[in-house]
Order: sequence, then C-alpha cells, then structure tokens
Amino acid sequence: MRLLTGDQRIHTVGDDLESFLYVLAWVAARYAPNGMSQKRRTYFVRIHDYTQGNEDGFAKESVLLAGRATIMKLEIEQLPFQQVLGDLWTAFACRYNSEAYSLELQRDPAAAQLLLDRLESHDWMVDTLCEALRDDAWQTAQDASVRHPILEADESLTWRQLKRKSQMPSHYPELALQ
Repeated sequence: MRLLTGDQRIHTVGDDLESFLYVLAWVAARYAPNGMSQKRRTYFVRIHDYTQGNEDGFAKESVLLAGRATIMKLEIEQLPFQQVLGDLWTAFACRYNSEAYSLELQRDPAAAQLLLDRLESHDWMVDTLCEALRDDAWQTAQDASVRHPILEADESLTWRQLKRKSQMPSHYPELALQ
C-alpha cells in the first residue's frame, strides 16, 4: 500500500508480506465460509483489486486502519482463521500509525519499533501462521471452499453514480443525435 500511495519508493520484504496479507484476506472474502453480505463482500474485494493511482492505496489504508473490526466483518466461520487473519491485519496496520501502534509508541518507543521491525521478516509471519495451524480448533474446523458471488460493476454503483450515468447522452439516443 505504501508503494501505491507514494509514501515509499523502495520495495521491502515487509511490502511483500503485506501484499500476502491482502491476498489472504481477499481469498477469505471470496472463498472461505463466511457470513458477509454480497454488497459488503463486493466492496471489500474491489478495494483489493485496485492496482494503480494514489486513491487506491488510500482505500486500502482506510480498511486496514479500521483494525480487527474489518476482519470481524468478514464473518469467517472458521474462528482460528479469523483470529490469525485479525492478528496479521492488526500487525500490519502499525505501518500506518494505527491507534494500537500510536499508543505503544507513547508507552514504549523501543517496543513500538520492534512491532515494525518484525513486519520485515518472513520468520515472524511464518511463525504466526504455524502457531495458528497448531490450534486444535483449526484441525476440526469445516474448511470447504465456497465461491461467494460479488456484484457486477453496474450493480454496485451508488444511486448518485447511476444518476450521473443515466444523464449521459448514450442513455438518451435522441440527445446523442443533436
């Protein structure tokens, strides 16, 4: 996200790990058994489908900074999966001065720096995922894939967007000829 918003020009390991998190969250929204509404799922998936422009990084940043609530709204049925995804989500929000990071920075600047430093290591993420997989609840969880639908582009337009679209000459052939 830092590369999309222009906040950073050098690609780091942490950027790759953060990208992995977004892919994991996208897959959870699309394929993990979950209780998300189609409209909410479409919004979440589309934010992660953006590939260029500063606005795209800001949209991702807003859902990341919403913290664990973003992951809870995915309503993933496998609680261990939801928990580990929430842990990763909260950790990467520190890169963008999340509330938790800001509080830690005030309490203990050295500990806050350690939170950031660990995000630049594959080891930390692998350890976090392995620990989650050792959870007995994960072993007994139903893990069948579900292909959740998302809205087509025109279906997800807001009322204002539809209104503007309907005012275009292509929707009024008699105006297009003038």
